Amino acid sequence: SLEFVNNQEQITTSVSPGDVLGVPITITSNTGHSLPSGTSFNRQVWLEVKVINDDNIIFESGVVNNNQQLDFEDSNLILFRSIILDNNGNVSNNVTDIALGGIDNYMLPAYAERKKTYKTQLSNSISGNLIITARLLFRPFDPDFILEHHPEFLDNLPIYEIDSINTQILIQ
Repeated sequence: SLEFVNNQEQITTSVSPGDVLGVPITITSNTGHSLPSGTSFNRQVWLEVKVINDDNIIFESGVVNNNQQLDFEDSNLILFRSIILDNNGNVSNNVTDIALGGIDNYMLPAYAERKKTYKTQLSNSISGNLIITARLLFRPFDPDFILEHHPEFLDNLPIYEIDSINTQILIQ
C-alpha cells in the first residue's frame, strides 16, 4: 500500500511559489513474501511519481512506456528486484549463474516498509494547483530480458498497477 507520509512528515496542503516541495511516501508490503517474488531477477516493481501543474509535468520518477527500460541513473527511482551475477561479476539473466556469482537482493521484504521524500524546487512564477500521483507498478519481465530472448513480444510487455494514490496541493 502507498501513503503520503514518511515517519512524522505528512504531505502539505499548500505551498508558495519558490518553495521546495516535499512529497513524503511510504510503501508498505502487505504480503507474506518479498516483492517481487518468483523469478525476481526478471521482474520489476517500482514507484512512479509525478508532480503536475496545469497539465505540465514538473517532476517525475519511474515513468516509462511498457517497452521502455527504467532509468537506472534516476537517483529518485525506487526499484525492487534482484540481480544475478555471474562468476565475473556481470549481470546475468541465467538462473544457473547464481551459484557462480551470487545474487544481489533489492526486493521489498514481507510486511516491510520503504520510505522516501521526493523533493522538487518550485519556480517563483508557479500558480494554480499541483496534482501529485504515485503508483506502485509491476512488470513480469525486465525489458532487457525480453529483448534478449523474445524481442517480438516487447510491445506486448504489460505493466500492472499494484496501488495508487493522488492528492492536490494549493499554490498560494
